[in-house]
Amino acid sequence: MAAPVEVFREHAIERVRLEQATAANRSMSDQERREREAQKAKEAADVQFAVDNLALSPVEIV
Repeated sequence: MAAPVEVFREHAIERVRLEQATAANRSMSDQERREREAQKAKEAADVQFAVDNLALSPVEIV
């Protein structure tokens, strides 16, 4: 009788461990997604800044 209880206990512990690992991976994925979005927004702002400043700069073609 003790063996089935021990198996049940081990499975419960493993299930909790897997749930925690899944939550940690999800959190990491969310963080990576936010970082990628922030990087893309910064790059878009940099490009817009460059375009705006080029439009305002006098260009002399020789």
